[in-house]
Amino acid sequence: MITKSQKYFLRSLAQTLPSKFQVGKGALTEEVLEMLEKAIDKQELIKIHILTSVHEEQDQLIEALVSGLRCELVQVIGHRVVLFRQQLTPQRRVIKLPA
Repeated sequence: MITKSQKYFLRSLAQTLPSKFQVGKGALTEEVLEMLEKAIDKQELIKIHILTSVHEEQDQLIEALVSGLRCELVQVIGHRVVLFRQQLTPQRRVIKLPA
């Protein structure tokens, strides 16, 4: 569980982060989850663009992403979602969170 100050820190990092991934209606398949799993494992912080066709089901899709990737929801702005999952081993960590 991350604290509020850590969330603010991650939000500031996410501002310059490009949305490399898009998820659309019915597109949350095992292959997409596997691709996002590899990305979050490598980068720890990812930004996902949810296509406008998912507007009504956006909350359910975000819940599925968070539970499927076992990560923390950092921020939702419109159709952009920022997710974070810290590496378990300190040697592999990409982002150093403030205490």
